[in-house]
Amino acid sequence: MVGELAANVEQHAGGIHLVSVRREPGTVVIEVHGGHPDAPRPRGPDPDDEHGRGLQLVAALAAGWGVRHDGRHKIVWASLDLPGAES
Repeated sequence: MVGELAANVEQHAGGIHLVSVRREPGTVVIEVHGGHPDAPRPRGPDPDDEHGRGLQLVAALAAGWGVRHDGRHKIVWASLDLPGAES
């Protein structure tokens, strides 16, 4: 999931400024900070397309994902629930 988020930001947002992974109660949160202000949008690629499935993979694997801005960067995040952890 880190690879998909990082590749998306690298390709579409003018490079990666920061990647962070942190543990919160019951979950792990991955954040990738990029320079482009536009929010990513999942695409519907054709079966023969070689690209365009990254955010679909993230959405399928993650407990949640989204985008926020910190005033300087766009931050794309995804969270994973920890098995057996209490929230």
